[in-house]
Amino acid sequence: MALFKHALPRIITCLALVSAPLASVQAVPVLSLSASNPNGILLLRVSATDFVDLYGYEFNLNFDPALVQALPSTNPASAVEGPFLSSAGSTFFDAGTVNNALGVRSFVFDTLLGPGPGASGSGLLATFGFSVVRGGLASFSLSDVIALNSSLADIPGVQTTRLAAQLPEPASAALVLIALFGLARVRMHSGRGNSRAS
Repeated sequence: MALFKHALPRIITCLALVSAPLASVQAVPVLSLSASNPNGILLLRVSATDFVDLYGYEFNLNFDPALVQALPSTNPASAVEGPFLSSAGSTFFDAGTVNNALGVRSFVFDTLLGPGPGASGSGLLATFGFSVVRGGLASFSLSDVIALNSSLADIPGVQTTRLAAQLPEPASAALVLIALFGLARVRMHSGRGNSRAS
């Protein structure tokens, strides 16, 4: 018992030293990409996970221009701000500049306006629409990422994910017209054959 009494302070100290680094470990903030393809339009979502005090962000969105093209800004699905940052207050969102030849949407940014804390937690930052040019495995990534806290300091350690999305071949109106034209020609020829036989 006396041995235990003398060892107890050392055991408590060792446990405190071992658990102290574990208590200060925080989740790494991540910007992730996900996609869906309803009605032939590819919707790419950029989400924030495990952020603390996100006040503003900027990034370039890179895509495969041989397989997809960013929708024009006149299309309502072109770029839509998500609810995560605006959950902390009024925001200013800019969808960036699209270069479909190079496959990049440059300088996408969103920021809170005025003083106050940033958004914390996880949520959707933005959704971007693409038309599918042809089927295949399209790659998407973020580059030149900047994430700032409410002191306008960089948020350290932000990770990003890449996305490879399998795209189906787009439905083509031209293919449908060709098929209808071919069907009409077959009917015309079969109709002529029947009239000759009589």
